[in-house]
Parts: sequence; C-alpha cells; structure tokens
Amino acid sequence: DNGQQLTFGDNSSSETDFSTPKMILTDNGVFSATFDGSSSPKYIRINKLDDQLNNVWDSTGIALTPVFDMRSAALVGVDDGVGCFWSESRGFNYDIYYQKLDANGNVTLDVEGVEIVDSNGDDYLLDVIPTSDDKFLIFWMEDAWPAAKLMFSKIDSEGNTEIGWNPNGNNLSNDGFVSQYLQVKVIDENNGVLAVWSQSILNGTSVLPTDIYAQTIGWDGNPLWSNGGIAVSE
Repeated sequence: DNGQQLTFGDNSSSETDFSTPKMILTDNGVFSATFDGSSSPKYIRINKLDDQLNNVWDSTGIALTPVFDMRSAALVGVDDGVGCFWSESRGFNYDIYYQKLDANGNVTLDVEGVEIVDSNGDDYLLDVIPTSDDKFLIFWMEDAWPAAKLMFSKIDSEGNTEIGWNPNGNNLSNDGFVSQYLQVKVIDENNGVLAVWSQSILNGTSVLPTDIYAQTIGWDGNPLWSNGGIAVSE
C-alpha cells in the first residue's frame, strides 16, 4: 500500500536547475541517482536496487563528491557497476564530469570525478547513448544564452575521449541559432543514432519562430546528412 520509497533526498530536485532524479535498468540491476540539497553544494546520491526494489548499497545512497552544485545527471551501465555523468561549475562555467562505481558502490575514478567536457561556455549534459563497443556518445548544450548550440563526443568507460575524436566535441547544430530540446534515439547497430531538436534564429533579444531539425550520426561520429542537420519542419 502507498508504494515503496526508492530514493532518499530532501525534495530539492527541480526542473529549473536540471536536478531531477534519474533511474536506469542494466544487466547488473536497477540504479538511481537522486539530488540532495540538504547541504551546500547540492550533490548526487547513487544507489543500487535489487529485483524487489530494496536498496543494496547504503540506505540513503552513495554520495558523490561535489565542488559546486551538481546538475543534469545521466546514468549508464559499466562493467559490473554504474557510471554517472553530470554538469558542474568549478570555475566560471559549467563543465561535464564523470564518475564510475563498482559492484559494491565504491568510486573507482578521482574522488571528485573526471572532467570530460571543458569549453569557454556553460556545458549542460543532455543525453548519453551506449555504443556497441562499450563506449558512450554524449550530447550536451553549450552556451544556453544567447545562442545555445548542441554538441556531441564519444568517451570510454574511464572518461577518456575516444582516439581520433575532437577533445572539444563535435558540432551537432549550426552556430548562430538557438538549438534546444534535443532527443536522441538509436536507429540500429549498423546505422548509429537519430538526433532531433528545435532550432530558432536569435534576432537581438527576440527568438524567431522555431523549426525542427534532425541529423543521423554514425557510430564513427560522422554526420550522414548535411552539416547542421536538415529541416524537418519550417
């Protein structure tokens, strides 16, 4: 009756600061990521659930170590544990970080995580897609204002950029437009992923009507359609 409590935060999660809870089902179990703002900075608690949805690790979760408020979490299955991506500002801008936990909930990388995206603008993690070679395509939004652009890259389970890939990431959308609301879906094991997003022109402080754009990206990272995607509706 009334359900079973799965995560233990302090109800400070919010869509406005990208701190909503996440859950993922992997071959190793169910994992959850919950934001806790009971102290500053706000941080992520990760837990593993068994097939009866009982917490396997710490009763309130394994706390990651923040420097500043954590944002935009994403979970992925790695080895016998779980990986967690998030955005965090440890300087002037938000960048993207990564941590990996083993089967017992022990962190295996640097205690504060590994920085995987560092640009001159704010970087907000949007999605992570596992690849067939046990690596990950990551997608993020750079510079939310004035002209947000969408970027992607590929990393391994230790947080290293894939050999041959641009360490600063690859452009998904065209610069100079406002690109938001990205959705990414796997096509199949041969053809990569389909990315769809909304795109607008910034005219001064006004955003002109929005169009929908799409791009297909092969597993090797090469866009299969025109650079910047193609218009689906305009």
